[in-house]
Amino acid sequence: MGPLMSETAHNKIGNHHYPLIAVILLMALGLTTNTAAAKTGIVGTWDLPQKDRQFTVEYLDDNHIRLQIEPDLYLLINQQGTFAVIGDSVLDVDAFSRQAQQWSIIQVLASYAENRADKVPPSKQLYPTRKKELVANIQGDVYIARVADDDGSQSQVVKIVLSNDPRLLKLKLAMQRLAKKNVASFGHAGFGKLLDTMQNSFSEETAILRYDNKFQVMQLAEIDLTENHFALPENAKIKTSPNLADLTAFAKVVTPLAMD
Repeated sequence: MGPLMSETAHNKIGNHHYPLIAVILLMALGLTTNTAAAKTGIVGTWDLPQKDRQFTVEYLDDNHIRLQIEPDLYLLINQQGTFAVIGDSVLDVDAFSRQAQQWSIIQVLASYAENRADKVPPSKQLYPTRKKELVANIQGDVYIARVADDDGSQSQVVKIVLSNDPRLLKLKLAMQRLAKKNVASFGHAGFGKLLDTMQNSFSEETAILRYDNKFQVMQLAEIDLTENHFALPENAKIKTSPNLADLTAFAKVVTPLAMD
């Protein structure tokens, strides 16, 4: 058998081209050290019509999640920990969650969560309509339920669209695991009550596509994501305790989302 490359061809390439050839081969094999391989992730966007707000969740796995509320306000989970990015500030959520238990804003949000739990219909009070509805190009089953008004004196009928779309279920279960972790960290009963109520009302085999006029899925898709996508901003200075400006920005956005 003859040589794999003639001496003439070898000389034309020259030794100084071997690094370039090596890089090309490594890129083709997905082995370059400075580029993380893309994996299939999920991105979902929800609309809150009454709040005139949207939020987006990007999910690769439980160690790589980004929940974006505004362009400069998002929650980031990566292998380093859990962080809240507020403008130029990066807060270590794991570090300050314990001290945050006594903050008034956290107590207010816990109170809202507890009130919300009282408005979630028990599973036995979800009545199928045998109708279908298309939400974000996903077909779901329409249910109706009676839930309490704010003061609890009256009830109102709401329409809930449920789906067993595997992408939506994957996001739902991931968010539940994240919520459980944060409920344990912040230690307020209101958050735990809402989480338990939601889990008991809707089975693991279904997820909400639309909840009356409160919120609905706008977009859901599988996309290629890399671990680098979930990296902290470059040269970020991580703080373990937020300042007043951080809390003000957080409250401005999150408080309306927590209220009906």
